[in-house]
Amino acid sequence: MRNFFLGLITILPVILTHGGAGAATIYVPGSYASIQRALDTAGDNDSVIVKEGAYTGNIVIRKPVTLISELGPTKTTVTAAVPGEPVIKIDGAENVTLSGFTVKGSLVSGILLSKARGAVVTNNRALNNGYGITLLDSNSNTLTGNTSSFNNDYG
Repeated sequence: MRNFFLGLITILPVILTHGGAGAATIYVPGSYASIQRALDTAGDNDSVIVKEGAYTGNIVIRKPVTLISELGPTKTTVTAAVPGEPVIKIDGAENVTLSGFTVKGSLVSGILLSKARGAVVTNNRALNNGYGITLLDSNSNTLTGNTSSFNNDYG
């Protein structure tokens, strides 16, 4: 019995720090004011759900997370804060899900997958960017139901 409690005391801080076996759900706004802050705090396989609204920022995803809008691309828009950067960049991450956003205002790309693998990008609108959706050095990704319109260059 003593060994059980000793083991529990040893592993309890790890469980509390990493959220246990289950993935967490983080809301923006709510848990965090910014999408990037929520993503930075999220653990692997957590979900970040963004409520309807207009957001400004350049979002970088570097771990396996789900980033979805609560009400879809007509209700949730992200505009680039720095036009020389992509609005949303999946950077070297595997198994990211991105769904339900309108992304606009980047001279580079609305959505950029760079060295991404196994990403699922669905139901997004890329409007008024350099490129709509760009893949660089990426493979085994699924893109469905996205719209790219009024961008300066291709896709």
